[in-house]
Amino acid sequence: MNNIEKKIRIFAPATVSNVGSGFDIMGFAIEGTGDTIEMELRNDSLFIIENSTGVALPGDPEENVITPVIKALQKELGIDVGVTIRFINKIKPGSGIGSSAASSVAVAYGFNRLLGKPLIKKELIRYAMEGERMVSGTGHADNIAPCMLGGFVLIRSYRPLDIIEIPYPRSIYGSVVLPDISIMTSVGRSVIQKSHSLKKTITQTGNAAGLVAGLIMGDFELIGRSMVDVIAEPKRKNMIPGFDEVRQAAMDAGALGCNISGSGPAVFALSKDAATARKAGNAMVRAFNKNKLGCKLFLSPISKRGVSEI
Repeated sequence: MNNIEKKIRIFAPATVSNVGSGFDIMGFAIEGTGDTIEMELRNDSLFIIENSTGVALPGDPEENVITPVIKALQKELGIDVGVTIRFINKIKPGSGIGSSAASSVAVAYGFNRLLGKPLIKKELIRYAMEGERMVSGTGHADNIAPCMLGGFVLIRSYRPLDIIEIPYPRSIYGSVVLPDISIMTSVGRSVIQKSHSLKKTITQTGNAAGLVAGLIMGDFELIGRSMVDVIAEPKRKNMIPGFDEVRQAAMDAGALGCNISGSGPAVFALSKDAATARKAGNAMVRAFNKNKLGCKLFLSPISKRGVSEI
């Protein structure tokens, strides 16, 4: 506990999850937005959350996603030290770009650093997943893992947890468009059927395998053909006004593929280079605007940078 008076600042990036065919098992980190927090160990056992952002957060710490993360780490490490957490920047909840994941990862990483780094990044993932469990009822890692590690990540298995970092073409670029609506993760998950036909399962599995193969091989055409979701997207797209028009606009502008990010409402496209990504992103914005929705555009490569101290 030599670092008990130390204060640190942490940045955790936004993430795109599912990536079309990889429901709950794939995601990647993006640049340009994320959560920034400050953490300081206390001389007592109190857990204090302060909010310096313009984003509303639960007033009760027991309702904040970071609380189960801290409790899980305290239990694992056998400590009861208090901590003050200040939110400096915050991804809007219900955005589809990993708001709860960014908070959970930032706190897990920061708490671990303050305690002298007893755990490595990959070990921290299962503790950060407790924040997602609180939000959606399921401890999924498709946002948590890329937020923690950076890059493009595959969750091969949850029991046991098996995280694989997938190589990808360095030129590939994302257009992420966030419309001015919110969809909470629990709502987005509630519309998905619990069981699916063998035909759909085979199609989804083939697309997921194709996407991984395309990324590793640098085969842009295969990547595009594989960004097809027959499980979640057909149900979730009805919650996003103009989704079909937005996707078509991206494809007409040269994008490889276009899907919902997470539970939405964010929609993303992947392109073979930054110039095409900009064209696709601007076309997506115009399509949302035609449906009377304002939106924000983020252009980003797949970011190698995961959570870090700043």
